[in-house]
Amino acid sequence: MNRIPAQRLFNRFWAVIGAVSVRIKIVGIVLGLGITLQVRAALTRALAWELAPYNIRVNSISPGSVDTPMLRGDIDLESKRTGVPFETVKKESEAEQAFRRWADPAEIAEPIYFLASEGASFVTGADWLVDCGWVAK
Repeated sequence: MNRIPAQRLFNRFWAVIGAVSVRIKIVGIVLGLGITLQVRAALTRALAWELAPYNIRVNSISPGSVDTPMLRGDIDLESKRTGVPFETVKKESEAEQAFRRWADPAEIAEPIYFLASEGASFVTGADWLVDCGWVAK
């Protein structure tokens, strides 16, 4: 990309926000959470420095368990695999959270909205944990 046109194009701040769950599960096994977080954070920081000359802010969100059709589908699969009722598996999953519940999608959207706003004009290279304390356990 030629720097002169890019500088004209990005003469105001832009924001890039990535989101990857802090819980990555395959067949019910939590995989390398620490490595996943470190790689995402390193990528976020590297991109932040690469794109800073163009006034592009780069941050990431690490959401915890969010009440979505995808998570409910995972719970349904686990329920069928184990023969445990859906509601029981759901309650066990919610009990793993500090607040004993899953996040509403709006609770993840609010920090994303902030990071995309002018209010976060000096925030770049950060990975925001919006996980109800999951990583802090």
